[in-house]
Amino acid sequence: MQKLDFRSRNTSEQWLALTLVALGVVFRLAPHPENVTPVAAIALFAGVTLSPVLAFTVPAIAMMATDLSIGWHSFFCALRPIFPPVTWM
Repeated sequence: MQKLDFRSRNTSEQWLALTLVALGVVFRLAPHPENVTPVAAIALFAGVTLSPVLAFTVPAIAMMATDLSIGWHSFFCALRPIFPPVTWM
């Protein structure tokens, strides 16, 4: 049985992942038309071109980095049904 290796040893792939994260942060913070989802497009592109671990972490890091400046509003709304004391936020 062959062991799967999910780590990327390819430096060009790592640079591409870093560039996609940076583009995701810039495009998410820049004003854009409604229903335009640049992070979803980056996630699809990363899923096709990068290794599985990098393809998962690229959009996640871009979303977490921009949530620090935009705010965690959707996170608190998601917690309301589960944790009622969060409703005052």
